[in-house]
Amino acid sequence: MKRPNIKALEQTLTRLPVDLKKYCSNQFLEQINSQADALLETANPHHPCPHCGKMIILLNGVVLVA
Repeated sequence: MKRPNIKALEQTLTRLPVDLKKYCSNQFLEQINSQADALLETANPHHPCPHCGKMIILLNGVVLVA
């Protein structure tokens, strides 16, 4: 969002009753959490082995990446 849009949203939220503010904040948090969960599920800190595609890489019997 651009700064003017954020300011307009803030002004609108200040006019809402407390129960609607809580509802909006819960909805925003649920959406943020679901997006964060999706990102964490798709994130992979290690690359697969370029030869076999496995995520566990051994070198001389020692696990390098698990």
